[in-house]
Formats: sequence, structure tokens, C-alpha cells
Amino acid sequence: MKRNGEMLREAVSTLLPLAKRHDAASDPAVVGLLIAVAAFLREESRGAHHRTDFPYRADIARRSRLTLEEALTKAEEFPCSPTLEDVEQ
Repeated sequence: MKRNGEMLREAVSTLLPLAKRHDAASDPAVVGLLIAVAAFLREESRGAHHRTDFPYRADIARRSRLTLEEALTKAEEFPCSPTLEDVEQ
């Protein structure tokens, strides 16, 4: 799987308004949002998850933990996060 910060930022911006809708699409969007934010925060390539903007793996693996509240807060801080109206157009 190849990804980069720009693609992950776009995924977060698309998923955030869907995750906040509280309808049938919200649960899968929340899962996707958690994955995308966690992937964006990991600035290295590890295993099958290759970041083209961070192609090297850190010498020491680090564990990370991200709560839903933290992911939502970080997603809100992303530049140019669209509103729900932007996504529905």
C-alpha cells in the first residue's frame, strides 16, 4: 500500500463530514477517519504501509494509540477540511 501526506489529508477531509453526520454512513467513515489520521501521523514506512513522502523506516518501532476523540480533534485541525455541504455537492 503506497500513500503520502497529501492523499491522507484528502481522505481525512472527505471522511470527517461523513463521520459527523450520525447516519448509516457514519460508522464506516469513523473507522476510515481513524485509519487515515493514524497513517498521517506515522511519518515513516513500515511493513506493507509505504509512505512515499517518508520512504524510510525508523530504526526502532514505536507503538501509537489514537482515540476517537483525538482523531476527530486532529482531523478538525487539518487545513481545508470541507464542510458536509461541500461533500454533498
